[in-house]
Amino acid sequence: MAGQKEKMKPSQILNSIPILDIIAKIIGATFTRNTRDDYWFVSFIRTEEKTASLKVNAKKNIWYDFGIPAGGRNYDLLMYYLNTTDIHKIVNTVKNYFPSYFLFDQPTCIEPTKRIEPRVGTEILKIQSLQHPALLKYMNIRCIDLALAKKYCQEIWYKNNGAKYFAIGFKSESGYELRSSYFKGCTGKGITFFNNNSKTCTVTEGFFNWLSLLILYPKLEFNSNHIILNTTGNIPKAEEVLKQHDLLMLYLDRDEGGISALRKIESMGANIKDESEFYNGFNDINQYLIFNKSTNQNAK
Repeated sequence: MAGQKEKMKPSQILNSIPILDIIAKIIGATFTRNTRDDYWFVSFIRTEEKTASLKVNAKKNIWYDFGIPAGGRNYDLLMYYLNTTDIHKIVNTVKNYFPSYFLFDQPTCIEPTKRIEPRVGTEILKIQSLQHPALLKYMNIRCIDLALAKKYCQEIWYKNNGAKYFAIGFKSESGYELRSSYFKGCTGKGITFFNNNSKTCTVTEGFFNWLSLLILYPKLEFNSNHIILNTTGNIPKAEEVLKQHDLLMLYLDRDEGGISALRKIESMGANIKDESEFYNGFNDINQYLIFNKSTNQNAK
C-alpha cells in the first residue's frame, strides 16, 4: 500500500535499540571509562577478563571485543552473551526488556519468552520471603540492598502452561510484577501506591528504580508518598492518586518513554518536579546506582 512503511524484521528492530540500553538492562554491566562516543567495558562475554577491552561506540551502535577478537551489532553481542545463535531466543529475551520496540506484536501481560506461553494464565503456587540464591544474586547484580529488597519484595512460585517457575514478586493493585535475571512479566497490570499521609509523592516507572531511589535517599522512604507505575501505560490508572498531591517528584527514565510519561502527567494539571537531572547520562536511577557502586568499589 502506498505510503505504508514496510514492517521491519525482528532482527532489524533488535539492532535499532541503543546498544548502551541493551548492555545496561539485559546484561547489567557498566562502563569503566568513556571518551566521546566510545565506552569501555570489562568484557562480560569472557570470564577471564580483568581489564576493559570491550569497546562500544554509542553513535554507530556497534561493539568490539579486542580479546576475542570479534564485534558487531546488538544481535552479535547477545549471541555471545546468551551463548546461542537462535534468533527467536535472542529476540524474545530483548522483548522482555524493550516491548515498545515490538509494537507490531499483540501486547500481552506476561511478556513472551521461549519457555512461557503468554496466552495461558499464570497460577501463583506459593508466596514466601526472598531466599532463593538465584534471586538474591540478581538483587545484588542490580545493587539493591537485600534488607530493603526483602522488606518490599517476595519470592513468588508460579505455574504457567504446566511448568513451574519462581521470580521476585513486587505487589501491585492488580497482582504482582515478576522479575528474574531471564524474565520480566506480571500477573496483572496495576500501579503500586505507598501512602505515608504526605502531600508530596515520588513517581518511578519500576520497582528497581524505586528501591534504588530509597538507597540513594533513605529519608524519602517515609517522608513522601510513592507511586510505582510498573509501566508507563498505567498512568491513566494512577491519575486519581496523582491529583491528590500538591507536588509530584518525577524520577522517570531518561528516554522517549520517560519524556512522554512526564508530559502525560504534566497535562493532568499536576504540580511536577522533574528530578531526573541528577542521573543525567544514564537511562534510569538503577543504572546510575550500579555505575556509582561499581566506581566506588574500583576506587577502594
